[in-house]
Amino acid sequence: MVRLQDSLLLKETAATLRQALVGLLMNSKNTDNLDENADASCVRQNANKFRVLQREHAKTFPADWKLLCRSVLEAYKTVRQDELGYKRLGWTIIRDEIMSRVDNTSPDGRVERDDRLTRQDIEAWQNGSDLSDAKFQFVDLFIRRLEMDERYESLFEEIQASKCMYQMSALAELYLPKTGNKFFAKLIREDFPKYIVSEKIENAWFSQIAAKVQYEYDRVFKLVFLYLPKTIEDIEDRDFQRITFFEGYVLPLMDIVPSDSKIQRGKARCLVKLCRAEVRGVYVLGYADGEISFTVTRVSGQKFTEIVLDYPNTILHPAIDGSDRHNRYHPTDIISKSAQDRASRSWEEKSSYEQMQEEADQREEYRWRLQAESAENHSEKIDKILQSSYKGYLF
Repeated sequence: MVRLQDSLLLKETAATLRQALVGLLMNSKNTDNLDENADASCVRQNANKFRVLQREHAKTFPADWKLLCRSVLEAYKTVRQDELGYKRLGWTIIRDEIMSRVDNTSPDGRVERDDRLTRQDIEAWQNGSDLSDAKFQFVDLFIRRLEMDERYESLFEEIQASKCMYQMSALAELYLPKTGNKFFAKLIREDFPKYIVSEKIENAWFSQIAAKVQYEYDRVFKLVFLYLPKTIEDIEDRDFQRITFFEGYVLPLMDIVPSDSKIQRGKARCLVKLCRAEVRGVYVLGYADGEISFTVTRVSGQKFTEIVLDYPNTILHPAIDGSDRHNRYHPTDIISKSAQDRASRSWEEKSSYEQMQEEADQREEYRWRLQAESAENHSEKIDKILQSSYKGYLF
């Protein structure tokens, strides 16, 4: 507890300090120094530094984008070496192309290089050092201009494919059996349509799902999925920006089908790993695991295919909303004895009531699934959408 005399002493000391401070401020106002007193100058300089710091770091480039641009520059350097006919091309020429819009050229042709990005900066970056945002902004602008140049479109496609192959190889190692699924991969490779589209979807924020097969690597197939705000027939150019894209990796797994001497049937149950390719809106929060069931039936020289998209089994996916969670997840599936008995007998052996129960069970089983079909007749429109609006997961 503070004593009264100590309190009075503290008040006197505080008053003395206040007077000294007022005197100091008055003296600083009356001084002839145009820069004011040192303390005020220090505060002002620190404030300026703080504002500069905020301005420099207001835009932060993602590490993945920087890494991609570094790979693009490496590939571009090789292409330019061939175009110019050089045996070896250094980074000086590439640096000058990047900074061509800010370097100063004198009337006699001499170039005064802007020192905000140097050859040494690029070389250090290529050797693993970081490139600051202030320097990388010039690379960013150059890469975006390069992306619009038709001569170098293949650079981006090859790098995207390379990264996807790396991911596909990892998925194959994690999920595919070491042996035994070559037949199912062959089924997808030879018979699965390159373009597919689902049936119309009701009561959802999207109207239809389309997909295109891009390539295969290590028995894994890369698809890009388009969640369309309108049906593929009705969608127009102005609707392209409302499309949500998902990267899809399809892993064919085995599935048992009845054998018959007259009917040849192959069926693949495919695990689908979806990840968001571009973040748009609140419906693209995360990843999803789904399934595609693909069946090929050959009878009397004719081929029939069936494609079923199973809604993904995670609440994060846009296909379902929060209210569906309790209906979607069942802790235990108990099969009744009557259902087991029905499954053991053919359709003709069942009574009309049992057939009705069977149909109800099938509807329950398929209520989360979508039928899909070949969309080859819409291939031009799907390609147009992808070329104009889809940049891929890397971008």
